[in-house]
Amino acid sequence: MKYTFLLFSCIFGVSAKAQFNQSNEANVGQNSLMFFCDSSVTSYSTITGAGATWDYSQLLGYYGQTRDLQVIDATTSTFNTIFTTSTKGFKVQNAITNFFNSTASDRTSQGFVYEEPTLGVLTADFSVNNEKMMNYPYALGNSLTDTFDGMLSFTYAGQPQNPTCTGNIHTSIDGQGTLLLPGGTSMSNVLRYQTTDSIFATVNFLGNNIPIELIRNQYEYYDLANNTLPVFMYTRVIIQAQGGTTPLNKQTIVLSSVLPTAFVGLENNALSNLSMYPNPSEGNIRFSGITGVAHIEIIDLSGKKVFTQKNVINQDEISTGNLETGMYTVLVHDASGTHPMTLSIR
Repeated sequence: MKYTFLLFSCIFGVSAKAQFNQSNEANVGQNSLMFFCDSSVTSYSTITGAGATWDYSQLLGYYGQTRDLQVIDATTSTFNTIFTTSTKGFKVQNAITNFFNSTASDRTSQGFVYEEPTLGVLTADFSVNNEKMMNYPYALGNSLTDTFDGMLSFTYAGQPQNPTCTGNIHTSIDGQGTLLLPGGTSMSNVLRYQTTDSIFATVNFLGNNIPIELIRNQYEYYDLANNTLPVFMYTRVIIQAQGGTTPLNKQTIVLSSVLPTAFVGLENNALSNLSMYPNPSEGNIRFSGITGVAHIEIIDLSGKKVFTQKNVINQDEISTGNLETGMYTVLVHDASGTHPMTLSIR
């Protein structure tokens, strides 16, 4: 449960000094497209400090699996009566919305809402004692430790649960350097925000009180010179009995703003007979193998949607003349599904 409420927790923007502060938090309405990736990759937990290199250039993706990241207005959200002091929410499509506010000196979370397959909709309200995420400014070498208290609301094994909870968190900017992503993408001067946190609660099942703990290790990578949202995220979660050593459940989630060039499993664009040409392109592109009518989206390396066109059929000409030289992700949504492709503009 705790692993959910901080998922993708920091959303900050450009800083000439490569640091997080209130003035460069992402604004309401900002969004980015992320790609689900192979969860077996390493976390690079031991690669820290200045001059670090994190190599995810050979990362595999899960074909057609994407998620939108969006900053929402917490005061107008469905849950504004719960998180009454929050000003923003960081929403991961079909997963979690983390609610927070900030001052010139720090940023705090008031809780989260999470859609979890076994628990349904889980609400965590930390109004008793908010959780501090950062002291501003926050840069390489900075760290903090904090505690929080509140209440969880969810359904477990068909029984409504509303236990109180406590938790602790340690965060830091533990590395600064180069992030390598698929397709030859290299991002320099990247900051890594690291979080280790735990939440403790007791659930009641068939008259028995069961103390549980959830432990999360998370790494969020920020290219602050070019993007206000995370460009890469690695999260590993363990759920177990308090003091236990055998996990009841464990999960690893990996999201990338850059489309992988290879995918887990057999499904690929070749099997769907979909192709895009010419590629590389100096102007216009066409598609072959579209099923029915397609909706085309083009995403740049920062995750920003730079082009969209509906009602595209086979051999329709798409103008890319306004796009700058570089690598792009093309999403082809047709009757057979969503097909991610990589486009090079020269």
